[in-house]
Amino acid sequence: ITRHGLSMLLEILGLSHSVSKSPALNDTVIIAIDFEGINTIKSGFTQKENSQVGFAILDTKELRQVPPEKLITSLNFATGSPSYVSKASNKFLFGETITIQPSSMVQTIQSHIPQDRSVVLVGHGILNELQALQALGFEFERLPSGILDTSRIANEGFQFWGGSLSDLLGVLGCPFNRLHVAGNDANFPSRALLLLAAKWCISQQQDDEVLDILRDISTCPIPPYVDPEIKAAERREKRLVRSRKHQSKLWSKEKQDQIRAAR
Repeated sequence: ITRHGLSMLLEILGLSHSVSKSPALNDTVIIAIDFEGINTIKSGFTQKENSQVGFAILDTKELRQVPPEKLITSLNFATGSPSYVSKASNKFLFGETITIQPSSMVQTIQSHIPQDRSVVLVGHGILNELQALQALGFEFERLPSGILDTSRIANEGFQFWGGSLSDLLGVLGCPFNRLHVAGNDANFPSRALLLLAAKWCISQQQDDEVLDILRDISTCPIPPYVDPEIKAAERREKRLVRSRKHQSKLWSKEKQDQIRAAR
């Protein structure tokens, strides 16, 4: 059931002129999945529990109906120590990281893969994610219609490609930040996938409304990342300012006049 390549991607997005298009692909949800801490998962969480699973979900039915910046829904789930979960949460760009237990990871994955739709899985070097699913004992209730690897599609469509996700995003001109967080690493391959489709269609001189949508989705500004230490420093400064204002109310009129004069 595993299918790789541009031809399937173009069919899913309605950019293919093939007459043999599968009816199932008319009702497709594209789900990018990424794991962090794969060795922890493969070991069965026996030594530690620090791991993450992230999703980026794109319903192709909504391509022409929902604003580009809202088309991809990104989620991040983390297990492990409070400090690990806190770091993952601070670095996730697209919302709040949800803390789960290792025992509920399979159920979490199942709850985000619809059973009544055609599903295509996406990842960059997705073999690692498939191995993690196997290690978890995860079983699809309904097999995916296909599995797309952005690394292989880049290789197939344009040139030999053996680069990292950050390399590919850079070549495609896709904004990114804070990789190696599962939810982020699911979102950015989704963007890369859409840009690869748009790039190929442009090279074939195809002109379609969907192309503009794909570019808009892929190049939507990403939320800014602010270092937690900077946030903490800003909070301390605000508290200090409030404290000074409070103290100034207790000063005598003479002292207030002296301070004004000094200013």
